[in-house]
Amino acid sequence: MTIEVYAVRLSGEPEVGIVQQLYDCVSEEKQAKAARLKQPADRCRTLAGEALARWLIGQKWGLRPSDIRYTHNAYGKPSLDGFPNIHFNVSHSDEWVVCAISEQPVGVDIERQQHIDFSWSYHYFAPEEANDLQQRPFAERLPYFYDLWTLKESFIKQRGVGLSLPLDRFAVRVTSEGNPVLLHSPDLKEYWFKQYPVDGPYKLAVCGQERDFAEELTILPFDTFVKSLMSVQPVS
Repeated sequence: MTIEVYAVRLSGEPEVGIVQQLYDCVSEEKQAKAARLKQPADRCRTLAGEALARWLIGQKWGLRPSDIRYTHNAYGKPSLDGFPNIHFNVSHSDEWVVCAISEQPVGVDIERQQHIDFSWSYHYFAPEEANDLQQRPFAERLPYFYDLWTLKESFIKQRGVGLSLPLDRFAVRVTSEGNPVLLHSPDLKEYWFKQYPVDGPYKLAVCGQERDFAEELTILPFDTFVKSLMSVQPVS
């Protein structure tokens, strides 16, 4: 199955009724997590992320909401209980919520680019990455930093091991042709990456163990997405 990536763009603070609809479409565990968040925008992103994953799983594999039960590995990565060939991963940043789906483990990361202090950033990378970053013209360092960061995050999330895998234990690079590649990793498996352009100052990267990625990111208008949720029975 092709690795597919879907995105929903949030705009402003959603209406109370819409937030309630999102609550009805997620698990009690996610409801409780969202309720602990102080900012309405953070609650909406958290709810929309799981709602998007559940909706996609239902659309692609025909599962009912009551069929979708999560288990978590030792590092907290969720998977679908009883369906070992269904894989998904969610990320969100500011106005964007994204979800990647596949029949193999997949990882996705989106980040809004913000100015950073490069004096500390090099310590988070493998020597090859730090050197690549330092060699870039100053004007190119910020976007390249986020290229590296999102690629590395997507790799970690694909493997489902959290930060138990130190960031300097593996290395990625975006070649002069614009292709993201893995220079070296902790195991002998093959991994593939794809980056998708996103409106605004964002970087988006996906990692999988297959190279069959959808050519384009599928963007679902938020209103259309919420309306489609209304046709799905609430999670019991």
